[in-house]
Amino acid sequence: VRTAVGRRVAPRVTVWLGHAWVPRTLGAGVRHEQRIWQQLSLTAPAVGRWAPSARLRLEQRWLEPWQGPSHRLRVLNRAQRPLGGTPWALFAYDEAMFTLDRTPRGPSRGFDRNRLAAGLVRRVSPTVSTDVGYIWENAVVPGGRRNDHVIVAVLNLSMPR
Repeated sequence: VRTAVGRRVAPRVTVWLGHAWVPRTLGAGVRHEQRIWQQLSLTAPAVGRWAPSARLRLEQRWLEPWQGPSHRLRVLNRAQRPLGGTPWALFAYDEAMFTLDRTPRGPSRGFDRNRLAAGLVRRVSPTVSTDVGYIWENAVVPGGRRNDHVIVAVLNLSMPR
């Protein structure tokens, strides 16, 4: 569950502050990761019918048994293309994540994971949209790397202007 407040500071620039609660099922029982994050979102002029955007997110993460917070940088590049005069659009993105420090009993510094995704966006109203798609994720795990294949559905709710 991720919540945030954002403010447009320029026509193509928005800043965000948010919190995420991420239940983790590694090992016995469920552990609850908490994240505070700051984000800079940029939209670029359209390239043909594609609308490119970028996002820089800095997260502070807490999880038992880590001995303190872990700091991670997430860099996402996305493009979206409307499908005719319909409320549908295609999207594709790539997101790389890097742990910035070494947290005792937690993540190591360096490359964390990469997500490559594609799917459909459906605009329901001016304040509601949904993304449905596929993510291929390559993650660093103890003892090597892991590839995950994920079907994702996201509900986006925005406050009206």
